[in-house]
Amino acid sequence: MLLAEDDPAFEPFLRELEPVSAAAAAAPGFRWQLDSEQGADPDLTAFEDEGWLVNMSLWDSLAHLQAFMGHAGHQALMRRRREWFERPTPHLVLWWLPDHELPTFSDAIARLNILATQGPSARAFTFQFPFSASGSAL
Repeated sequence: MLLAEDDPAFEPFLRELEPVSAAAAAAPGFRWQLDSEQGADPDLTAFEDEGWLVNMSLWDSLAHLQAFMGHAGHQALMRRRREWFERPTPHLVLWWLPDHELPTFSDAIARLNILATQGPSARAFTFQFPFSASGSAL
């Protein structure tokens, strides 16, 4: 869960979100980011209506995503995230997709559940326990 968007304590996050998202979109290897206002996914809408913030993006490789995560703006937000957010467990999941396929919110929730119940695998993994696109542990 997160602070209410009208809470003044949330303003620093909102102020930096757009520049960090723009930096991600310009980063090498970036392919796509979820825009909840573009799609009519009732599961996502219900999730956000409960006060959750969803961040989903698609990258060409783990290396590209990890390189962006070192971006100064992203790092600054991540260092302060506990000021604004509770941390569900798990809160991040990675998986591979075939070329030209986009992830869905429902798929992300299913993969978070796989990670939570079965641990890291080729179907749902983390940076700490990564898997290759071919399914082997790295």
